[in-house]
Amino acid sequence: MVLHKYEIKPDDQDEIELFRKRILASNILWIATPPLSHLQYVEPYYNRIKMVVVEKPITIYRNELELFRRIHSGDSNIFCLSYYYLEKALPLTFLYSPYAFYEKYLNFNNSDRQDILTSFESLGKLKSLDLKLFEEQDNRESVAKNGGHLFETFVHLAVLARTVTGEDSDFGDPVWIIEDTARHDMSHIHCIGNTIDTGVHFNLEMKKNLKSVEQRERKGTLTFDNGTIDVDFDGQEVIGKSKKGEELFKIRTKQEYKDTKYGIQVDMVMRCFEEGVKPSVIDGSYLQIKTLEWLIAQKNKAEVVSTFHRQTVSDRTSTRRNFS
Repeated sequence: MVLHKYEIKPDDQDEIELFRKRILASNILWIATPPLSHLQYVEPYYNRIKMVVVEKPITIYRNELELFRRIHSGDSNIFCLSYYYLEKALPLTFLYSPYAFYEKYLNFNNSDRQDILTSFESLGKLKSLDLKLFEEQDNRESVAKNGGHLFETFVHLAVLARTVTGEDSDFGDPVWIIEDTARHDMSHIHCIGNTIDTGVHFNLEMKKNLKSVEQRERKGTLTFDNGTIDVDFDGQEVIGKSKKGEELFKIRTKQEYKDTKYGIQVDMVMRCFEEGVKPSVIDGSYLQIKTLEWLIAQKNKAEVVSTFHRQTVSDRTSTRRNFS
């Protein structure tokens, strides 16, 4: 694979035209621009080159999401990246979508696929999920323009919640706690509720811009009728346990894929391209679309737009509200 990076002047039409020709001569177009411009690159090229890869989130606008859904329907060649779904939480993703495609990246700790899935089924009905992402400083100026941490970071937790509760889960009327602050201050988003259809309790919490790496906490617990699953996002592993605390199974990402950030997603894109695998089968894009629809609707209901980068410490806004 040969990667090319081009820098062009936005007012130089000759350079822009040359850039377009280079895109059309490529096999794969990687779009890692801010989400505000994703669709403007996807639309003219998705049906003219072999594969288009789009960074998360696809978009932060409801109308663009509907357009993307239309483009992405059918036999789409668009691969939607999702760092937690496809890397940090891949062992958890595998339990709920056990594609053989994923097994290349996973270690089953001396068990086989059948043993893992049998033990997983023995846990019974999901009762609750508790997921946390507590992270240190994030100084990117683009976060506010990209919808704030609701769409930049919290979206990972929301996608994983939908992964384990089901694509069409109704998250009902959750309680939100939002403290979105100045660039170097802590940002806090907390969502608590119960799914309407299955009664699963969910507790999703994100903190950003913590003062030190020692405060980092990226983990979760899923509680079932007959046991639990502990999720370690940093260790990239899940451990299933019985009610008595006995280990039933362990899945973790292979070490060679832990050592390279985004290495799994890059390899997945190349495999989809070389092996003719339909990206939407394995990239979880249907979950990302559903999740973004929900987050956009919740944000619009509450009229709480991220003020990250725009407030001073003395002007910090703390919002607790039930989005009814």
